[in-house]
Amino acid sequence: MELKKEIIEKKDQLRGVIYEILSQEIHTVEDARSLEKLKALILKKANNILTSGEVHEAIITDFSLV
Repeated sequence: MELKKEIIEKKDQLRGVIYEILSQEIHTVEDARSLEKLKALILKKANNILTSGEVHEAIITDFSLV
């Protein structure tokens, strides 16, 4: 329950990290393998922010390359 509370408290910070990653890395996503690397990077950066536990999965629900 502590982790859930921490995620809620740090929501803006976590969202900022995700936006930063996407703005820097989105051009490198070409296939499923690179999408997995992107998810791993998001997990790594998110877990660096969190202190009461770890996030083990990132789920991308919508993805479009233009």
